[in-house]
Formats: sequence, C-alpha cells, structure tokens
Amino acid sequence: SLAYSLFSYAQAWFKHYYPHIFFASHVSLLAAKNKLEKAHKIINNGRSMGIEIKAPHALHSKERATWSADKKTIFLPFTTIKGVKDETAIAIPRVAQGCTSVLSFMLKARKEPAIKKNHLIDLARIGGFDGMDQQPRLKTVAQINYCLARVTAKQSDEVFTEFWNQAATFTCLGEIDNQRKAQIEVEVFGSFINESPLDRMLPWLQENGW
Repeated sequence: SLAYSLFSYAQAWFKHYYPHIFFASHVSLLAAKNKLEKAHKIINNGRSMGIEIKAPHALHSKERATWSADKKTIFLPFTTIKGVKDETAIAIPRVAQGCTSVLSFMLKARKEPAIKKNHLIDLARIGGFDGMDQQPRLKTVAQINYCLARVTAKQSDEVFTEFWNQAATFTCLGEIDNQRKAQIEVEVFGSFINESPLDRMLPWLQENGW
C-alpha cells in the first residue's frame, strides 16, 4: 500500500506541476498498448486544465507524444494511426524537416519506403497537414488521393507536381463537419479523439443536474 501511495503521489505531483508531461506520457502509454479507446477520459481531463490533445501532425508529431512550445497542446504519436509502426513514425518527422507545404512533404514522402500510401491518406484525413496550406482539409485529402492514384514512385517529381497542380483546381465543398470528423477518427484510430457524439449530450445533462 505504501508503494501504491508513493506512485499516486508522484502522478498527482506531475499532473499539477508538469501537466503536459503527465498527459503526454499517458496517451503514449495507451497508444503503445493499443488501448486508445480509453484516452477520451484523459483528453477531457486535459481540456479541463487548459491542455488540448490533438491528432498526429506531420510537422509536430513523432513516435511518442509531443507538445507545443507553450505546453498547451499535445500531439498524439504517429503510432496511434492504424498500421503505423515505429519505423514509419520515425520516418515521417525525418521527411517533414524543412517542408513548408504539403507538396514539398509529398515529394519527399513518396520516395520513403517506410511510408505507405494509406499512411499519407489517413494522416491527411485526420488533419495531419492542417495549416501547411491555406485550404480546407477536404481539398488536401483530394489532392493526395488524386496524385497517389495516378503517379508511381518511379515517375519524376515534375510529373507528380503537374498532377498536384491539376488537383488544386478541384472545387471543394466546404470543410468536414464534426460528425464526419468523429467517424474518421474511429476509422483511423479505432476511437474518438477530439469529439465523441456523447459530448453533445453534456449541456443537457448539466442542465438537468447530472
């Protein structure tokens, strides 16, 4: 019982003084054990302390959970994506170094053996390229799908860029709504991350004294 008490005290101490490390270590552990379905409680707990836990991002994530400079945002590790192993999770940050756009990332990633087409598509679907190009996520997903389906790894970067620019002319019908985002998270992670459909019931439950 003494050992358990010391362990509980250490957890409480880290949660109070270093919450970014506390939550990052928890989600990394759940990801390593393939138990991400239990992360939603931790994610909500983090939000209550002003910490947002986001899906993996090409420029910010690694094989373990990472955090922003202000320690207010935690990015899930790439290994939370179904089918992504440590080899791929290590390769993505290496490829992302120096990239300033999704196209520059794709030109390097398409030549990396550890990164498969489905990894890139799933990363785009969960918002892993959000903010790199000033366009809706749906358009980025469409461009990546279009180019990967038509250009082989043996073809030149010029050919890939030509198809990428063609896809840039596609008309995008707005942004993905929260319901669709939740569905994608289940497909990619096996669990809800940013929003569970049950979260919509929270205001009603609070109003009725639950």
